[in-house]
Amino acid sequence: MAFRSQKQPPSCKTCAYHLVSDTAKSGIRCGYSYFIQPAASRQQERMDHYQEMDAEDSCGHWSAQQQSVLRSEKISKRTNK
Repeated sequence: MAFRSQKQPPSCKTCAYHLVSDTAKSGIRCGYSYFIQPAASRQQERMDHYQEMDAEDSCGHWSAQQQSVLRSEKISKRTNK
């Protein structure tokens, strides 16, 4: 079975720092200022504190999402047959 990597271009919807927000028209806000804080001392602000972003926007803070057990998306596994 062939394994294909699906690399997506840098955009807010694929950024590790995006926050899902019901109050944003696009559905996402930039959470860079939240995620750069040390994990033990993070305190989330009101969602309107974080800039609303368009899903197709991108900036210099973009970071690839890392697959982990903490993400809700399925992690695809490579199988050898």
